[in-house]
Amino acid sequence: MTFTCRKLKEQVDQTTRDAVTATVYWNYFHSLDTKSAFESFQHALADIIDDIAPLRSISIPRKHTIRDRWFTKGLFKILVQIR
Repeated sequence: MTFTCRKLKEQVDQTTRDAVTATVYWNYFHSLDTKSAFESFQHALADIIDDIAPLRSISIPRKHTIRDRWFTKGLFKILVQIR
């Protein structure tokens, strides 16, 4: 099983606030319509978060996967094939 996540440390909140304050040009958003301003801010915030806490792939071997008793090996094989 493989999934992606971000490694978030306690300092991420403050670091993100500082980066947003330093890099986002708030006056620029006033000149845009609401939708464009939101999309621009969302893109800027995503870039900041990707720099501070990038996405990482984590793989868990099958033998370490926790599953309920009703979730048999056969069901797991079908799930893997569907993906």
